[in-house]
Amino acid sequence: MVVGWGERLVGGERGSGTLSLVGQVYDSVADPDGWGDVLGGFCQMFSGVIGLLAVTDPRDGRIIHTESWGNPAIVEPLLKRGMSELPFVEAIPRLEVDIPLTVDRFYEIQGPETQNRWRSSALNRDWAIPNGIDDCIWLPVLRQVDAAGNLVIVTGCDRPQISDGDLADVAELAPHVRRAITISNLVDERRGHVDLFAELLDRLSCAVVVVDAAMKVLYANGEAEDLLRERGLVSTHRATLTLHWPMARAAVEMAVSLGRTSELLLGTAGLGVPMTPGLDVAVAHVMPLARRDLSVRVNARAAAAIFIVRPGRTQLSGLDAVAALFGLTAAEKRVAGQISSGMLRPEIALSNGVVEGTVKVQLSAIFDKTGARDQRSLALLIRDLTPPVREI
Repeated sequence: MVVGWGERLVGGERGSGTLSLVGQVYDSVADPDGWGDVLGGFCQMFSGVIGLLAVTDPRDGRIIHTESWGNPAIVEPLLKRGMSELPFVEAIPRLEVDIPLTVDRFYEIQGPETQNRWRSSALNRDWAIPNGIDDCIWLPVLRQVDAAGNLVIVTGCDRPQISDGDLADVAELAPHVRRAITISNLVDERRGHVDLFAELLDRLSCAVVVVDAAMKVLYANGEAEDLLRERGLVSTHRATLTLHWPMARAAVEMAVSLGRTSELLLGTAGLGVPMTPGLDVAVAHVMPLARRDLSVRVNARAAAAIFIVRPGRTQLSGLDAVAALFGLTAAEKRVAGQISSGMLRPEIALSNGVVEGTVKVQLSAIFDKTGARDQRSLALLIRDLTPPVREI
């Protein structure tokens, strides 16, 4: 049996606090002051000393959003000196979204010299050692043309070594953080001008449609009304929202249904869904609303808000499109890409540092989600969704 999104956490020792933490993550979209509690929840769940969240513009290094949690005596000196002193930051552009890693993994990526640089660094000598800092769980949560985000849980020497189970649990929470950060990044530019969330949606430069469980439109902001009138990507029939590309429609409808049933099981579903085939396309992000406060839901019957971002902000490869359309985990996405490049199961296992049985289970999940019959049909699916190379 393939374990679905959230089932590991629901059935594990952290299950009782996980639903609450996921709810806090989504509440923070409407109330950004809640991010501190989110980081505190992560630190409590994974025995962290401090929690950090940073979103920057990779084009110019501008800081878009930062949050922290923990003892100010430990947090403030690190923030004052800046994360740039960490020798690990050079590897960040190469990291995969939603895949958490520890300091040892950074050493593997960058080589043994990185470990020597860290141990001899002033930051280690003056900050890490005196405060008993030992390791971290580093989670890349966002990679877009105009935004890159990372969540970091810093751990102390008195904590047991970070386990593969810890990393697997963080990975299951990762897409919820990515969804909330992605949508927050869309609304933050207008947040300071209004008090009510509904008014904020009205002012956004992206389309937002609020729907009930049956995809009936309950609200559409000005951008969404324009999009509906164009009838290119979406339209309504008897007040029901219809996405014109069948694959996108199925993905979004599934996400709306999953989010209403259980936010934890939503996983990557409805996150960055391409509205059409291609590289530079409009994408949709589904935010669950059924368990949000009524002031955020806009309407008491609201099941989800669908944010539609026009082309130019997100570029999707064929592999990105498959992962978004079918809700693949980060690990499943990696395996799907390796299969499409012609790698065999033993090679994939060796490359990913897992046993071949793990790859077999991951492939089974990929086939189940995508409907692909075998590795060849999966590779064809990715190829069919890969945009043609433009001639210069």
